[in-house]
Amino acid sequence: MKKIILLIPTVILISAATAAGLYMFAPGPLQALRGQTASAETTPEPEQTIMFPTAERVVNLADTSPIRYVKVEVVLELKVKDLPRNLTGEAYKKKIEELKAELAPVLPKINDTINLVLASKHADELLKPEGKEALKAELKGRINRAIHEPEVVDVYFNQFIIQ
Repeated sequence: MKKIILLIPTVILISAATAAGLYMFAPGPLQALRGQTASAETTPEPEQTIMFPTAERVVNLADTSPIRYVKVEVVLELKVKDLPRNLTGEAYKKKIEELKAELAPVLPKINDTINLVLASKHADELLKPEGKEALKAELKGRINRAIHEPEVVDVYFNQFIIQ
């Protein structure tokens, strides 16, 4: 009888802890109990972006002894206004061509910014992963200041070779 009396509070305590954990951390219907909604209305839609590849380039680095260079292909992820959802295939290629035409007047600024930033770097800093990440952040900021729109959301490297 004493075992049952000790077992009952233990079961109640475990049940209460489980219910509290589910209430606090479980997704879905329990969110409504906490006053939260799981509807798409409260979830912001992801930004519509398009990948814009720039020309492959070879740039001398700031190293003087020995002279080093980087061969890189930079891809800019651009936030484009009024971009239709889920572009694929020919529609995506067409949008990139339209974007190229739209960016033609500022493409020299983009290329110049990429070249100047790369030429200011040393091989030892670009060989490290954190150096590449810092380069991406610098390119993103400098290109955004140079062109304003469309906004550069991220920078990617299709190729990155230091010789």
